[in-house]
Amino acid sequence: MSLAISASALEPSRAVTEYALETWQEGLPQNSVHAIVQTPDGYIWVGTHEGLVRFDGSSFTVFDRDNTAAIKSNSIVELFVDSKGGLWAGAIGTMFRYKDGEFVSYGTDKGFDVNYATSIVETDDGVIWIATNEGAFRFDGEFHKLGEAHGIPK
Repeated sequence: MSLAISASALEPSRAVTEYALETWQEGLPQNSVHAIVQTPDGYIWVGTHEGLVRFDGSSFTVFDRDNTAAIKSNSIVELFVDSKGGLWAGAIGTMFRYKDGEFVSYGTDKGFDVNYATSIVETDDGVIWIATNEGAFRFDGEFHKLGEAHGIPK
C-alpha cells in the first residue's frame, strides 16, 4: 500500500523571473481557497467557503447548493482526484463526488456522519480512505467508520 504523492518542483537552474505568473480573482465566489486539484480532463477545481469552482483556463463555473442538488454545503474544505478520475469533495457536514458530469452526495443517509473531512487518499486497491475531525472512514462502495475493532482508540 502506497500513500505517497509525487510532486514536481521548479527547475533549480532557472531563475524565478523566467516563470510567468497570472492571477485570477474575478469569477471566484470567495477569496478563501481551501483546496485545489486538477482532474485528468484538464480542469482545475477550487474549494472555497462559497462553493466548488471549476476553472477551464479562462473562466470559472461555480457549483454550490443553489445550483447543484448534491452539494449540501458550500464550504468545501478538501478535494481529491481518485484513480478513475472522480473528484471527491469534503464539505462541512457532507462529502460528494463528481464523475462523468454527475454529482453524487454522501451524507448521514450513506453512513458519512461527521462534520468534515481533513484528508482523502486512495490505496493501490482502489479503496478511498477519509480522515475526518471525528475519526477515519473507508469507502469501497459504502462507508465504513473505523474504530476500536480496527485498532483505533477512541
